[in-house]
Amino acid sequence: MMNFHSIILIIYILLSFTKSFNITPGILDIKENKISHRRRIEEEGNEREEEKNKFNPIIIGYDYSQFDSDNDINETIKDNIKQLLEEVKDKFQTILSVKHKNVSVSQESLNELIETRCKINITLSNETYENIKEKNDITIFPVFEDFNSEKECENIIKGYYCLLTRDKFPKGGVLKIKKNINFTKENSYKNIKYILFHQMTHIFIFEPNLMKSLDMVKDNQVITEGLKKIARNHFNCSKFTEDDDFGLPLETDGYHWDSRYMLGDYMISFDYYDKTLSDLTLVLFDDSGLYNVKNLYGKYFNFGKNKTCSFFDKKCIENDDITFDEFCIKENEPKCSQSRINKGKCYIQNYDEDIPEKYNYFNNSKGGIKQMEYCPVSNESNYFFSSNCKNNNGLANKIYGEKYGNNSFCFISSLTSNDSNVLNNDESICYEVECDYINKIIIVNVNNTQINCYEGNDTISNPSGFIGNLTCPKYNDICDKNINDTCTDMFDCIRPEFGRDNIFDDEDSYKFIQINILLIFIFLFIL
Repeated sequence: MMNFHSIILIIYILLSFTKSFNITPGILDIKENKISHRRRIEEEGNEREEEKNKFNPIIIGYDYSQFDSDNDINETIKDNIKQLLEEVKDKFQTILSVKHKNVSVSQESLNELIETRCKINITLSNETYENIKEKNDITIFPVFEDFNSEKECENIIKGYYCLLTRDKFPKGGVLKIKKNINFTKENSYKNIKYILFHQMTHIFIFEPNLMKSLDMVKDNQVITEGLKKIARNHFNCSKFTEDDDFGLPLETDGYHWDSRYMLGDYMISFDYYDKTLSDLTLVLFDDSGLYNVKNLYGKYFNFGKNKTCSFFDKKCIENDDITFDEFCIKENEPKCSQSRINKGKCYIQNYDEDIPEKYNYFNNSKGGIKQMEYCPVSNESNYFFSSNCKNNNGLANKIYGEKYGNNSFCFISSLTSNDSNVLNNDESICYEVECDYINKIIIVNVNNTQINCYEGNDTISNPSGFIGNLTCPKYNDICDKNINDTCTDMFDCIRPEFGRDNIFDDEDSYKFIQINILLIFIFLFIL
Protein backbone atom coordinates (compact mmCIF):
# COMPACT_ATOMS: atom_id res chain seq x y z
CA MET A 1 0.00 0.00 0.00
CA MET A 2 1.38 3.42 -0.99
CA ASN A 3 2.19 5.85 1.79
CA PHE A 4 1.19 9.52 1.83
CA HIS A 5 4.51 10.78 0.45
CA SER A 6 4.32 8.42 -2.55
CA ILE A 7 0.84 9.67 -3.42
CA ILE A 8 2.00 13.31 -3.24
CA LEU A 9 4.98 12.48 -5.50
CA ILE A 10 2.74 10.85 -8.13
CA ILE A 11 0.34 13.82 -8.10
CA TYR A 12 3.26 16.21 -8.54
CA ILE A 13 4.61 14.22 -11.53
CA LEU A 14 1.17 14.14 -13.18
CA LEU A 15 0.71 17.87 -12.71
CA SER A 16 4.14 18.50 -14.19
CA PHE A 17 3.11 16.74 -17.41
CA THR A 18 -0.06 18.81 -17.76
CA LYS A 19 1.81 22.11 -18.21
CA SER A 20 1.37 23.45 -21.75
CA PHE A 21 4.78 24.55 -23.08
CA ASN A 22 5.36 25.02 -26.79
CA ILE A 23 8.98 24.11 -26.15
CA THR A 24 9.79 22.46 -22.83
CA PRO A 25 13.13 24.00 -21.85
CA GLY A 26 16.13 22.04 -20.68
CA ILE A 27 17.06 22.91 -17.10
CA LEU A 28 20.69 23.67 -16.29
CA ASP A 29 22.20 23.59 -12.80
CA ILE A 30 24.08 26.65 -11.61
CA LYS A 31 27.70 25.82 -10.84
CA GLU A 32 28.56 26.62 -7.24
CA ASN A 33 32.13 27.46 -6.23
CA LYS A 34 33.04 24.79 -3.66
CA ILE A 35 35.35 26.40 -1.13
CA SER A 36 35.90 25.71 2.51
CA HIS A 37 34.09 27.66 5.21
CA ARG A 38 37.42 28.97 6.44
CA ARG A 39 38.45 30.17 2.99
CA ARG A 40 35.01 31.71 2.45
CA ILE A 41 35.49 33.81 5.59
CA GLU A 42 38.96 34.81 4.44
CA GLU A 43 37.59 35.96 1.11
CA GLU A 44 34.80 38.12 2.54
CA GLY A 45 35.19 41.60 1.16
CA ASN A 46 37.48 40.37 -1.59
CA GLU A 47 36.94 42.69 -4.54
CA ARG A 48 37.08 39.89 -7.09
CA GLU A 49 34.28 38.01 -5.34
CA GLU A 50 32.24 41.16 -4.92
CA GLU A 51 32.57 41.88 -8.62
CA LYS A 52 30.98 38.49 -9.41
CA ASN A 53 27.85 39.52 -7.56
CA LYS A 54 27.45 42.81 -9.42
CA PHE A 55 25.30 43.36 -12.45
CA ASN A 56 27.39 43.64 -15.59
CA PRO A 57 26.38 44.16 -19.24
CA ILE A 58 24.83 40.99 -20.60
CA ILE A 59 27.13 38.80 -22.69
CA ILE A 60 25.24 37.39 -25.69
CA GLY A 61 26.87 34.72 -27.84
CA TYR A 62 25.77 33.28 -31.18
CA ASP A 63 26.48 29.78 -32.43
CA TYR A 64 26.42 29.84 -36.23
CA SER A 65 27.34 26.18 -36.86
CA GLN A 66 24.00 25.15 -38.40
CA PHE A 67 23.46 28.62 -39.88
CA ASP A 68 26.79 28.51 -41.77
CA SER A 69 26.33 24.91 -42.94
CA ASP A 70 23.09 25.64 -44.82
CA ASN A 71 24.23 25.63 -48.47
CA ASP A 72 20.81 26.70 -49.79
CA ILE A 73 21.25 30.24 -48.49
CA ASN A 74 23.13 32.96 -50.35
CA GLU A 75 26.29 34.09 -48.52
CA THR A 76 25.25 37.74 -48.81
CA ILE A 77 22.01 36.94 -46.97
CA LYS A 78 24.02 35.23 -44.22
CA ASP A 79 26.39 38.19 -43.92
CA ASN A 80 23.47 40.64 -43.72
CA ILE A 81 21.80 38.67 -40.93
CA LYS A 82 25.05 38.30 -39.00
CA GLN A 83 25.61 42.05 -39.21
CA LEU A 84 22.07 42.70 -37.96
CA LEU A 85 22.48 40.22 -35.11
CA GLU A 86 25.65 42.00 -33.98
CA GLU A 87 23.85 45.36 -34.04
CA VAL A 88 20.92 43.96 -32.05
CA LYS A 89 23.34 42.40 -29.56
CA ASP A 90 25.04 45.77 -29.04
CA LYS A 91 21.68 47.40 -28.24
CA PHE A 92 20.71 44.74 -25.71
CA GLN A 93 24.12 45.05 -24.08
CA THR A 94 23.51 48.79 -23.74
CA ILE A 95 20.16 48.19 -22.03
CA LEU A 96 20.59 45.04 -19.93
CA SER A 97 22.91 43.96 -17.14
CA VAL A 98 22.88 40.58 -15.38
CA LYS A 99 24.59 38.68 -12.59
CA HIS A 100 26.72 36.16 -14.44
CA LYS A 101 26.31 32.51 -13.43
CA ASN A 102 28.27 29.53 -14.68
CA VAL A 103 26.39 26.29 -15.26
CA SER A 104 27.29 22.72 -14.47
CA VAL A 105 26.52 20.33 -17.34
CA SER A 106 28.50 17.79 -19.35
CA GLN A 107 29.09 18.35 -23.05
CA GLU A 108 27.20 15.17 -23.88
CA SER A 109 24.18 16.20 -21.79
CA LEU A 110 24.18 19.70 -23.27
CA ASN A 111 24.20 18.31 -26.82
CA GLU A 112 21.26 16.12 -25.91
CA LEU A 113 19.32 19.03 -24.38
CA ILE A 114 19.90 21.17 -27.48
CA GLU A 115 18.61 18.38 -29.71
CA THR A 116 15.55 17.51 -27.58
CA ARG A 117 14.64 20.91 -26.13
CA CYS A 118 15.92 23.41 -28.69
CA LYS A 119 14.78 21.16 -31.55
CA ILE A 120 17.94 21.68 -33.58
CA ASN A 121 20.46 19.07 -34.63
CA ILE A 122 23.98 20.29 -33.97
CA THR A 123 27.06 19.01 -32.18
CA LEU A 124 28.64 21.69 -30.03
CA SER A 125 32.28 22.53 -30.57
CA ASN A 126 34.46 22.53 -27.47
CA GLU A 127 34.66 26.31 -27.69
CA THR A 128 30.87 26.79 -27.81
CA TYR A 129 30.42 24.32 -24.95
CA GLU A 130 32.87 26.26 -22.75
CA ASN A 131 31.25 29.56 -23.75
CA ILE A 132 27.81 28.33 -22.69
CA LYS A 133 29.18 27.00 -19.40
CA GLU A 134 31.52 29.78 -18.41
CA LYS A 135 31.47 32.88 -20.64
CA ASN A 136 28.10 33.71 -22.19
CA ASP A 137 25.10 34.81 -20.18
CA ILE A 138 22.92 33.55 -23.02
CA THR A 139 23.75 31.70 -26.24
CA ILE A 140 21.46 31.97 -29.26
CA PHE A 141 21.35 29.53 -32.16
CA PRO A 142 20.28 31.18 -35.45
CA VAL A 143 19.04 28.56 -37.95
CA PHE A 144 17.35 28.68 -41.34
CA GLU A 145 14.11 26.80 -41.76
CA ASP A 146 11.17 26.38 -44.11
CA PHE A 147 8.02 27.71 -42.42
CA ASN A 148 5.20 25.37 -43.33
CA SER A 149 2.28 26.11 -41.01
CA GLU A 150 -0.08 28.96 -41.84
CA LYS A 151 0.81 30.81 -38.64
CA GLU A 152 4.55 30.43 -39.21
CA CYS A 153 4.21 31.71 -42.78
CA GLU A 154 3.01 35.03 -41.37
CA ASN A 155 6.44 35.50 -39.78
CA ILE A 156 9.92 35.57 -41.25
CA ILE A 157 11.69 35.00 -37.91
CA LYS A 158 10.59 33.15 -34.78
CA GLY A 159 12.45 33.21 -31.45
CA TYR A 160 12.07 31.04 -28.34
CA TYR A 161 14.15 30.11 -25.31
CA CYS A 162 15.00 26.44 -24.80
CA LEU A 163 17.54 26.31 -21.96
CA LEU A 164 16.83 27.68 -18.48
CA THR A 165 18.81 27.74 -15.29
CA ARG A 166 16.98 26.54 -12.19
CA ASP A 167 16.38 30.15 -11.18
CA LYS A 168 14.58 30.60 -14.53
CA PHE A 169 17.23 32.57 -16.40
CA PRO A 170 17.12 31.87 -20.19
CA LYS A 171 20.54 30.42 -20.91
CA GLY A 172 19.88 29.40 -24.51
CA GLY A 173 17.47 30.23 -27.30
CA VAL A 174 16.77 29.67 -30.98
CA LEU A 175 16.11 32.11 -33.81
CA LYS A 176 14.40 30.33 -36.71
CA ILE A 177 14.83 32.40 -39.88
CA LYS A 178 12.70 31.84 -42.95
CA LYS A 179 14.82 30.51 -45.81
CA ASN A 180 13.40 32.89 -48.40
CA ILE A 181 13.93 36.00 -46.27
CA ASN A 182 14.01 39.05 -48.54
CA PHE A 183 16.44 42.00 -48.34
CA THR A 184 15.48 43.55 -51.68
CA LYS A 185 12.65 45.86 -50.53
CA GLU A 186 13.46 49.44 -49.62
CA ASN A 187 14.49 49.72 -45.95
CA SER A 188 14.04 45.95 -45.47
CA TYR A 189 17.39 45.82 -43.63
CA LYS A 190 16.00 48.14 -40.98
CA ASN A 191 12.67 46.31 -40.78
CA ILE A 192 14.36 42.91 -40.27
CA LYS A 193 16.46 44.45 -37.52
CA TYR A 194 13.26 45.40 -35.68
CA ILE A 195 11.95 41.85 -36.09
CA LEU A 196 15.16 40.35 -34.69
CA PHE A 197 14.98 42.67 -31.69
CA HIS A 198 11.33 41.68 -31.15
CA GLN A 199 12.03 37.94 -31.38
CA MET A 200 15.05 38.11 -29.09
CA THR A 201 12.84 39.84 -26.52
CA HIS A 202 10.65 36.71 -26.65
CA ILE A 203 13.76 34.70 -25.79
CA PHE A 204 14.82 36.97 -22.93
CA ILE A 205 11.52 37.65 -21.12
CA PHE A 206 8.35 38.23 -23.17
CA GLU A 207 7.08 34.65 -23.09
CA PRO A 208 3.88 33.74 -21.19
CA ASN A 209 5.13 30.62 -19.39
CA LEU A 210 8.31 32.37 -18.26
CA MET A 211 6.47 35.46 -17.04
CA LYS A 212 3.90 33.34 -15.20
CA SER A 213 6.64 31.33 -13.49
CA LEU A 214 8.14 34.63 -12.30
CA ASP A 215 4.74 35.79 -10.91
CA MET A 216 4.59 38.69 -13.36
CA VAL A 217 1.20 37.88 -14.89
CA LYS A 218 -2.30 37.48 -13.49
CA ASP A 219 -5.49 37.06 -15.54
CA ASN A 220 -3.53 37.83 -18.72
CA GLN A 221 -2.32 41.17 -17.35
CA VAL A 222 1.18 42.19 -16.29
CA ILE A 223 0.92 43.23 -12.64
CA THR A 224 4.53 43.86 -11.58
CA GLU A 225 5.26 46.77 -9.27
CA GLY A 226 7.61 48.72 -11.55
CA LEU A 227 5.33 48.38 -14.56
CA LYS A 228 2.24 49.47 -12.61
CA LYS A 229 4.05 52.64 -11.47
CA ILE A 230 5.18 53.56 -14.97
CA ALA A 231 1.75 52.70 -16.41
CA ARG A 232 0.08 54.91 -13.81
CA ASN A 233 2.32 57.77 -14.86
CA HIS A 234 2.00 57.19 -18.61
CA PHE A 235 -1.78 56.73 -18.76
CA ASN A 236 -2.46 59.02 -15.76
CA CYS A 237 -4.55 56.20 -14.28
CA SER A 238 -4.46 55.66 -10.51
CA LYS A 239 -6.08 52.21 -10.77
CA PHE A 240 -2.69 50.75 -11.61
CA THR A 241 -1.43 51.42 -8.09
CA GLU A 242 -4.73 51.41 -6.18
CA ASP A 243 -6.07 48.10 -7.50
CA ASP A 244 -3.80 45.07 -7.02
CA ASP A 245 -5.63 43.14 -9.76
CA PHE A 246 -5.45 45.90 -12.38
CA GLY A 247 -2.54 45.52 -14.79
CA LEU A 248 -1.55 46.12 -18.39
CA PRO A 249 -3.39 43.68 -20.70
CA LEU A 250 -1.75 41.11 -22.94
CA GLU A 251 -3.22 39.53 -26.05
CA THR A 252 -5.05 36.24 -25.50
CA ASP A 253 -1.99 34.05 -26.15
CA GLY A 254 0.13 36.12 -23.74
CA TYR A 255 3.01 36.62 -26.18
CA HIS A 256 2.34 40.30 -26.94
CA TRP A 257 0.87 43.47 -25.50
CA ASP A 258 -2.78 44.09 -26.26
CA SER A 259 -2.34 46.61 -29.07
CA ARG A 260 -5.65 48.32 -28.23
CA TYR A 261 -3.68 49.94 -25.38
CA MET A 262 -0.06 49.64 -26.55
CA LEU A 263 -0.13 50.41 -30.28
CA GLY A 264 3.31 51.48 -31.46
CA ASP A 265 5.32 49.52 -28.90
CA TYR A 266 7.60 47.02 -30.63
CA MET A 267 6.12 44.08 -28.66
CA ILE A 268 2.65 44.09 -30.25
CA SER A 269 1.68 41.15 -32.46
CA PHE A 270 1.62 42.77 -35.91
CA ASP A 271 3.83 44.94 -38.05
CA TYR A 272 2.92 48.58 -37.45
CA TYR A 273 4.72 51.56 -38.91
CA ASP A 274 5.14 53.32 -35.55
CA LYS A 275 7.83 51.25 -33.80
CA THR A 276 8.98 52.41 -30.39
CA LEU A 277 10.71 50.93 -27.37
CA SER A 278 8.46 52.02 -24.51
CA ASP A 279 9.41 52.29 -20.85
CA LEU A 280 6.54 49.88 -20.18
CA THR A 281 8.33 47.11 -22.04
CA LEU A 282 11.77 48.01 -20.69
CA VAL A 283 10.61 47.78 -17.09
CA LEU A 284 9.48 44.17 -17.67
CA PHE A 285 13.12 43.13 -17.86
CA ASP A 286 13.87 44.83 -14.56
CA ASP A 287 10.75 43.57 -12.79
CA SER A 288 11.63 39.98 -13.68
CA GLY A 289 14.56 40.06 -11.26
CA LEU A 290 16.69 38.41 -13.97
CA TYR A 291 17.99 41.65 -15.46
CA ASN A 292 18.94 45.12 -14.37
CA VAL A 293 17.84 47.99 -16.60
CA LYS A 294 20.06 50.89 -15.61
CA ASN A 295 18.43 53.48 -17.86
CA LEU A 296 15.19 53.96 -19.73
CA TYR A 297 15.28 54.83 -23.43
CA GLY A 298 11.57 54.83 -24.25
CA LYS A 299 11.01 57.93 -26.37
CA TYR A 300 8.08 58.77 -28.63
CA PHE A 301 5.61 56.30 -27.11
CA ASN A 302 2.51 58.50 -26.83
CA PHE A 303 -0.33 56.04 -27.36
CA GLY A 304 -2.85 56.46 -24.54
CA LYS A 305 -0.66 59.02 -22.80
CA ASN A 306 -2.55 60.94 -20.08
CA LYS A 307 -5.87 59.54 -21.26
CA THR A 308 -6.77 58.43 -17.67
CA CYS A 309 -8.46 55.19 -16.65
CA SER A 310 -11.24 55.94 -19.15
CA PHE A 311 -8.88 54.69 -21.85
CA PHE A 312 -9.38 51.20 -20.42
CA ASP A 313 -13.07 51.56 -19.58
CA LYS A 314 -14.47 53.06 -22.78
CA LYS A 315 -14.73 51.74 -26.31
CA CYS A 316 -12.77 53.55 -29.00
CA ILE A 317 -16.02 54.63 -30.71
CA GLU A 318 -19.19 55.45 -28.80
CA ASN A 319 -22.34 57.13 -30.13
CA ASP A 320 -20.79 57.28 -33.63
CA ASP A 321 -17.83 59.34 -32.47
CA ILE A 322 -14.29 58.65 -31.27
CA THR A 323 -13.65 58.70 -27.52
CA PHE A 324 -9.93 59.55 -27.79
CA ASP A 325 -7.78 61.21 -30.45
CA GLU A 326 -5.78 58.00 -30.92
CA PHE A 327 -8.69 56.75 -33.02
CA CYS A 328 -10.49 57.94 -36.14
CA ILE A 329 -13.77 57.40 -37.92
CA LYS A 330 -13.43 58.65 -41.52
CA GLU A 331 -11.84 56.17 -43.89
CA ASN A 332 -8.61 57.44 -45.54
CA GLU A 333 -8.79 60.75 -43.70
CA PRO A 334 -5.24 62.10 -43.20
CA LYS A 335 -3.99 61.23 -39.72
CA CYS A 336 -0.58 61.27 -38.07
CA SER A 337 0.68 58.42 -35.93
CA GLN A 338 0.43 59.07 -32.19
CA SER A 339 4.18 59.66 -31.97
CA ARG A 340 3.84 62.20 -34.82
CA ILE A 341 6.88 60.60 -36.44
CA ASN A 342 4.86 58.94 -39.21
CA LYS A 343 2.35 60.17 -41.76
CA GLY A 344 -0.71 58.07 -42.40
CA LYS A 345 -4.44 57.81 -43.03
CA CYS A 346 -7.40 56.53 -41.09
CA TYR A 347 -7.24 52.81 -41.77
CA ILE A 348 -10.59 51.03 -42.24
CA GLN A 349 -10.99 47.82 -44.25
CA ASN A 350 -13.69 45.40 -45.36
CA TYR A 351 -13.79 42.01 -43.63
CA ASP A 352 -15.10 38.80 -45.16
CA GLU A 353 -15.97 37.35 -41.78
CA ASP A 354 -18.50 38.82 -39.38
CA ILE A 355 -17.13 41.39 -36.95
CA PRO A 356 -18.12 40.65 -33.32
CA GLU A 357 -21.11 42.77 -32.36
CA LYS A 358 -19.33 44.63 -29.54
CA TYR A 359 -16.65 45.76 -32.02
CA ASN A 360 -18.94 46.43 -35.00
CA TYR A 361 -18.73 50.21 -34.77
CA PHE A 362 -20.08 50.85 -38.29
CA ASN A 363 -22.87 48.25 -38.32
CA ASN A 364 -21.42 46.63 -41.45
CA SER A 365 -18.42 44.56 -42.48
CA LYS A 366 -15.96 47.45 -42.06
CA GLY A 367 -13.55 47.95 -39.20
CA GLY A 368 -10.02 48.84 -38.17
CA ILE A 369 -7.14 46.44 -37.48
CA LYS A 370 -8.46 43.18 -36.04
CA GLN A 371 -5.89 42.99 -33.23
CA MET A 372 -6.95 46.52 -32.24
CA GLU A 373 -10.48 45.30 -31.42
CA TYR A 374 -11.28 46.68 -34.89
CA CYS A 375 -10.60 50.25 -33.71
CA PRO A 376 -9.63 52.50 -36.66
CA VAL A 377 -6.26 54.23 -36.22
CA SER A 378 -3.65 55.95 -38.35
CA ASN A 379 -1.80 53.50 -40.58
CA GLU A 380 0.16 53.29 -43.79
CA SER A 381 0.10 50.42 -46.26
CA ASN A 382 3.87 50.62 -46.80
CA TYR A 383 5.57 49.60 -43.54
CA PHE A 384 9.10 50.13 -44.79
CA PHE A 385 9.53 53.61 -43.29
CA SER A 386 8.65 55.64 -46.41
CA SER A 387 6.21 57.72 -44.34
CA ASN A 388 8.67 58.36 -41.49
CA CYS A 389 9.32 62.09 -41.05
CA LYS A 390 12.83 61.32 -39.74
CA ASN A 391 13.69 59.55 -43.00
CA ASN A 392 16.14 61.88 -44.73
CA ASN A 393 15.55 59.97 -47.97
CA GLY A 394 11.81 60.68 -47.92
CA LEU A 395 10.23 62.18 -51.05
CA ALA A 396 9.10 65.62 -49.86
CA ASN A 397 5.89 67.17 -51.22
CA LYS A 398 7.26 70.49 -52.46
CA ILE A 399 3.78 72.00 -52.98
CA TYR A 400 3.11 71.76 -49.23
CA GLY A 401 6.61 72.90 -48.25
CA GLU A 402 7.29 69.48 -46.75
CA LYS A 403 10.67 68.64 -45.23
CA TYR A 404 12.00 65.36 -43.83
CA GLY A 405 14.76 65.31 -41.20
CA ASN A 406 15.75 64.67 -37.59
CA ASN A 407 13.64 67.56 -36.27
CA SER A 408 10.60 66.93 -38.49
CA PHE A 409 7.20 65.78 -37.25
CA CYS A 410 3.82 65.05 -38.81
CA PHE A 411 1.10 67.73 -39.13
CA ILE A 412 -2.29 67.86 -40.83
CA SER A 413 -2.06 70.71 -43.33
CA SER A 414 -3.45 72.15 -46.56
CA LEU A 415 -1.04 75.11 -46.65
CA THR A 416 0.34 76.36 -49.96
CA SER A 417 2.05 79.66 -50.74
CA ASN A 418 -0.08 82.56 -51.89
CA ASP A 419 1.61 82.72 -55.29
CA SER A 420 0.90 79.05 -56.07
CA ASN A 421 -2.82 79.73 -56.71
CA VAL A 422 -3.54 76.14 -55.71
CA LEU A 423 -6.08 75.12 -53.07
CA ASN A 424 -5.09 71.81 -51.51
CA ASN A 425 -6.93 69.27 -49.40
CA ASP A 426 -5.75 68.33 -45.95
CA GLU A 427 -2.84 65.89 -45.99
CA SER A 428 -0.48 64.45 -43.40
CA ILE A 429 2.73 66.40 -43.98
CA CYS A 430 6.23 66.40 -42.42
CA TYR A 431 7.39 69.83 -41.24
CA GLU A 432 10.60 70.79 -39.49
CA VAL A 433 9.92 72.30 -36.06
CA GLU A 434 11.57 74.21 -33.23
CA CYS A 435 10.29 74.49 -29.67
CA ASP A 436 9.98 77.65 -27.59
CA TYR A 437 10.15 75.96 -24.20
CA ILE A 438 9.62 79.18 -22.24
CA ASN A 439 6.43 80.33 -23.98
CA LYS A 440 5.30 76.84 -24.94
CA ILE A 441 5.13 77.49 -28.68
CA ILE A 442 5.69 74.99 -31.49
CA ILE A 443 7.49 76.88 -34.26
CA VAL A 444 6.67 75.23 -37.61
CA ASN A 445 8.96 75.88 -40.58
CA VAL A 446 7.05 75.89 -43.89
CA ASN A 447 9.05 76.90 -46.96
CA ASN A 448 11.54 78.77 -44.73
CA THR A 449 8.70 80.70 -43.06
CA GLN A 450 8.04 80.28 -39.34
CA ILE A 451 4.45 79.76 -38.19
CA ASN A 452 3.75 79.71 -34.45
CA CYS A 453 1.42 77.08 -32.98
CA TYR A 454 0.29 78.30 -29.57
CA GLU A 455 -1.08 76.03 -26.86
CA GLY A 456 -4.83 75.70 -27.39
CA ASN A 457 -4.71 77.13 -30.93
CA ASP A 458 -6.20 74.16 -32.80
CA THR A 459 -6.21 75.50 -36.37
CA ILE A 460 -4.38 78.36 -38.07
CA SER A 461 -6.12 79.59 -41.22
CA ASN A 462 -4.40 81.50 -44.04
CA PRO A 463 -1.27 82.56 -42.14
CA SER A 464 0.75 85.36 -43.70
CA GLY A 465 2.08 84.27 -47.10
CA PHE A 466 -0.09 81.13 -47.29
CA ILE A 467 -3.56 79.92 -48.08
CA GLY A 468 -5.09 76.92 -46.37
CA ASN A 469 -5.09 75.54 -42.84
CA LEU A 470 -2.54 74.14 -40.43
CA THR A 471 -3.86 71.98 -37.58
CA CYS A 472 -1.71 72.52 -34.49
CA PRO A 473 -0.96 69.56 -32.24
CA LYS A 474 -0.85 69.84 -28.47
CA TYR A 475 2.41 71.34 -27.30
CA ASN A 476 3.37 68.24 -25.29
CA ASP A 477 2.80 65.95 -28.27
CA ILE A 478 6.06 67.25 -29.72
CA CYS A 479 7.86 69.56 -27.31
CA ASP A 480 7.78 67.53 -24.09
CA LYS A 481 11.19 66.24 -25.21
CA ASN A 482 14.30 68.12 -26.30
CA ILE A 483 13.97 67.92 -30.08
CA ASN A 484 17.40 69.49 -30.60
CA ASP A 485 18.91 66.48 -28.85
CA THR A 486 16.62 63.95 -30.43
CA CYS A 487 16.95 60.44 -31.82
CA THR A 488 15.56 59.37 -35.15
CA ASP A 489 14.15 55.91 -34.38
CA MET A 490 13.90 53.22 -31.71
CA PHE A 491 17.46 51.98 -32.16
CA ASP A 492 18.93 55.46 -32.37
CA CYS A 493 17.29 56.22 -29.01
CA ILE A 494 19.24 53.40 -27.34
CA ARG A 495 22.35 55.45 -26.65
CA PRO A 496 23.89 56.30 -23.27
CA GLU A 497 23.23 60.03 -23.74
CA PHE A 498 19.50 59.32 -24.12
CA GLY A 499 19.22 57.06 -21.08
CA ARG A 500 17.25 58.29 -18.10
CA ASP A 501 18.21 57.07 -14.64
CA ASN A 502 15.59 55.60 -12.30
CA ILE A 503 13.16 53.13 -13.83
CA PHE A 504 10.32 54.48 -11.73
CA ASP A 505 8.26 57.53 -12.56
CA ASP A 506 9.08 61.13 -11.86
CA GLU A 507 6.23 61.43 -9.36
CA ASP A 508 7.94 59.05 -6.96
CA SER A 509 11.18 61.02 -7.26
CA TYR A 510 9.27 64.25 -6.68
CA LYS A 511 7.61 62.85 -3.55
CA PHE A 512 10.99 61.64 -2.31
CA ILE A 513 12.43 65.16 -2.73
CA GLN A 514 9.40 66.70 -0.99
CA ILE A 515 9.78 64.38 2.00
CA ASN A 516 13.50 65.10 2.29
CA ILE A 517 12.94 68.86 2.12
CA LEU A 518 10.30 68.54 4.84
CA LEU A 519 12.69 66.55 7.06
CA ILE A 520 15.42 69.18 6.56
CA PHE A 521 13.04 71.95 7.69
CA ILE A 522 11.98 69.93 10.73
CA PHE A 523 15.62 69.28 11.60
CA LEU A 524 16.51 72.98 11.26
CA PHE A 525 13.47 73.97 13.36
CA ILE A 526 14.54 71.61 16.16
CA LEU A 527 18.05 73.10 16.12
